[in-house]
Amino acid sequence: MKNRMKQNRRPILGAGFLSALAFCAALVFAFALSACSSEKKEDSSSIKTVSDIHNHILTLAEFPEMEEMDGESVSELYGIELQNIKEHKVYFSSNAVLADEIAVFELSDEGYRSELVNLLKQRLKSAANIAKNYSPEQYEIIIKSTVEEKGSFVFYVVNAKSESIVSEIKKLIAG
Repeated sequence: MKNRMKQNRRPILGAGFLSALAFCAALVFAFALSACSSEKKEDSSSIKTVSDIHNHILTLAEFPEMEEMDGESVSELYGIELQNIKEHKVYFSSNAVLADEIAVFELSDEGYRSELVNLLKQRLKSAANIAKNYSPEQYEIIIKSTVEEKGSFVFYVVNAKSESIVSEIKKLIAG
């Protein structure tokens, strides 16, 4: 009978072992949280260029296939004097039926800001007038889009989620 009792006994885990296990679990959790928070810090501090802004915009919503507009086309279509622009990225939907568009400009001449803002507002107004005749859905997306300014950047995003995208980008732009 003594042998049988020894066989049915289960080892009892000591309080020290359980404490060590809880400490290890807390340590792993703390490392996981710190890794997440350091990623956010890197993201927020890395939004300093036109390319950073454009790339981050693409992570915030679904966009159709987009085509980049070259400097000459930007100048012709928008009427923008590129000598006043340090850097720019302008993308529009490859699908002519969709109004999605991203335009980000970094000013090299602050005196050009108001003219650039007006030219971009005209671009949105023109796109809205065209969309009004072919797609009420796209028209609604365009009229919800606004030209925004933060630091040395002037930009707009035409997308179904443009309001939340712009809000996020304005938070992340340094300046």
